Amino acid sequence: MIAIENIKLIYLYRDASNYKAWGEIIFRNPDKLNLNEIEERLRGSFDCREFFIASQIYIPEVFLFIHDRFTEDDHFFHEFDAVEFTTEQTTIAE
Repeated sequence: MIAIENIKLIYLYRDASNYKAWGEIIFRNPDKLNLNEIEERLRGSFDCREFFIASQIYIPEVFLFIHDRFTEDDHFFHEFDAVEFTTEQTTIAE
């Protein structure tokens, strides 16, 4: 039996026209927290319990900039979507 120890954070970038780009990171769960506790801790640190600036928390940005240019539909906020258990390898350094 494989132990499920890591956590997948699923998030997205949604521009003003409602176009979306998805991202995910895998991180360790050394304290063996349950998903509700992890989600509550994450939401407690996000603006309005769901928004964050990815670069400020050192996770990949998933912007939709066209040709690397900022448009009137763009902003810097990403949205929390979900957390889930996974057996996948971590994708962020500790």
